[in-house]
Amino acid sequence: MTHPFLAILLAVLASTVIGALWYAPFLFGNPWRAGLKLSEPKTPEEKARMMRGVIGNILATFLTMFGLVATIELLKPANGCPLMFDVKCPTAPAIGAGHGMLFGVAVWLFFLVPTILQEIFFEQKNIKASSVTLAYRLVELIVAGAILGALL
Repeated sequence: MTHPFLAILLAVLASTVIGALWYAPFLFGNPWRAGLKLSEPKTPEEKARMMRGVIGNILATFLTMFGLVATIELLKPANGCPLMFDVKCPTAPAIGAGHGMLFGVAVWLFFLVPTILQEIFFEQKNIKASSVTLAYRLVELIVAGAILGALL
């Protein structure tokens, strides 16, 4: 078992790299910006505001990954088997990357999708930008779940 903070740090790093690629202009950055009516930051003030957003996102991602670790640990009984996935699993110190990925999908499906849909329906958020974000969060949580599941 890896120390939880190291697992969290690796998951945050993976999320940051995925996000940097995902929102780059050569992938989904342009449709996302268009959906939010954002332009590429040009002035020093706009670039500083973007950096504050990046730093804030990294801090929020730490909180998310800490929450995933806490939830994974709560779902693991003393014998090391995850309660919600497989009652016949062998005793192991980690839940495994596969179960971690499934956990990431479950968190995405049951918590993030409904939240973003509520924002689309009630706050009239742009569906194109929200779809890019939802897809990113799915990939992020699958990768983070694999890392945390393999290491915890």
